[in-house]
Amino acid sequence: MKIDKEIAGYPMKPVRNFLKWMALRQNGVLLEDAKVEAKAHGVAVSRLMSAGLVTKEKHLYHATDLGIRIARTLLIKRFNRATATRLIRELLDRAEQINADPKLAHFIKEIRLFGSVLNNSTADDYGDIDLALILERKTNWKEILKAEYGRRITWTVDDYIHDRKKVQSLLKNRDGRFSFTDPENLKDIFTNNVQLYPVCEIEL
Repeated sequence: MKIDKEIAGYPMKPVRNFLKWMALRQNGVLLEDAKVEAKAHGVAVSRLMSAGLVTKEKHLYHATDLGIRIARTLLIKRFNRATATRLIRELLDRAEQINADPKLAHFIKEIRLFGSVLNNSTADDYGDIDLALILERKTNWKEILKAEYGRRITWTVDDYIHDRKKVQSLLKNRDGRFSFTDPENLKDIFTNNVQLYPVCEIEL
């Protein structure tokens, strides 16, 4: 994801710094706190909301997926096409390993690529690799959770969530150059996307 020099009419640095502050507060912040911090950075919460970078849930404000991606992208060293191709190949290898792991209750059904790596194939300067990850439960997922988390009677919601996050974490492999988004966004926002897994629709 390549960021312009200006975001929502502001220089990118103060916007990045404010979004980074927001992203670190995953439980959300009160509007007054957000306004105070935004003012310190020289930006306005209302303009960032209009740009789709900040959202409101009940009485709390959060950085959106796009806001988080911008905060992260600007802090990551940019990379060329050869590196992007290598990273994708390594990710697909990990996907195979994850789906072969009998201790995981979820498997990777599909990985889709969108964004600059897909749309600008002749470019040689990227900030991240945009992916949508679709997970599904295995047929014996309940038994796997019970066994993995030592439950005598049944699994818990925390076990279920932890397993999904574990699959995502293993796939990402602590590499900030991968950016995952909600697959639902592909329907409404990112119309140009291709499948990477299980069948790769592009040449790597």
